[in-house]
Amino acid sequence: KSLSERISELEAILKQNSQTSSKPPSSDGYKKPKPTSSRKKSDKSKGAQKGHKGSGLQLPHEPDKIVEHLPSQCEICEHKDV
Repeated sequence: KSLSERISELEAILKQNSQTSSKPPSSDGYKKPKPTSSRKKSDKSKGAQKGHKGSGLQLPHEPDKIVEHLPSQCEICEHKDV
């Protein structure tokens, strides 16, 4: 075989990946082929329709009570009853 034939064979091997040969996907390394979607892009906008008022949980303006949760000891000097 000539040198150019050998180079052509080696380049063909390098171009192979799991999608173009019987190699497992784990052998692709960092050159994994990017998956392509078969879905067509829509011209519609994402999300709800314009003017739609969402319905979610609303936070109360005035809480019923405020509870403070303080650590039992200092994380730095480990002094108790901070």
